[in-house]
Amino acid sequence: KETRRTYNWRVRGNVRSLSPYCKARNESFEVERTITRESYVLSGDKRAIPDRYKRRNENFTRQQEEDIIEELIEDIYREIVHYYL
Repeated sequence: KETRRTYNWRVRGNVRSLSPYCKARNESFEVERTITRESYVLSGDKRAIPDRYKRRNENFTRQQEEDIIEELIEDIYREIVHYYL
C-alpha cells in the first residue's frame, strides 16, 4: 500500500504603487513537495526477513512535516528573489 502526501505553498504579492526603479508586478508563486510512504504486512517466518524491512517506519512524522514546510518556505523565497533580481 502506498500513501502519498502533497504539501503546497502559494504566495500572492499585490503591488499597490510603483517607483521608477521598481519592476514589481502583482504575481503569484507556488511550490509543492510530495512525500510517499509504502506499507506492507509481513508474514511467514519473520526471522528470515532482514531487520531493515522489519523496522520500516510507514508513518509520517511531525519532524518530516516540519522539514517539508521549511523546504517549501525556502523554495518560495528563492523563487521570489530570483523573479525580482
